[in-house]
Amino acid sequence: MGTSLATVGRKGAAVAILVGGAYLLFKLALGLVSTLLWLVVGVVAVMGIIWAIRVL
Repeated sequence: MGTSLATVGRKGAAVAILVGGAYLLFKLALGLVSTLLWLVVGVVAVMGIIWAIRVL
């Protein structure tokens, strides 16, 4: 019984580490996507300002 508890504990720790790692990777991926989108928005805004200045 002691060995089965140790095995369950190790598997529980492995699952916790996998869930934590997946959470961190998910947050990292969302951060990268968000950064890229804000860069695109910034570039479009600058292009719009340049266009507006040329029109005026």
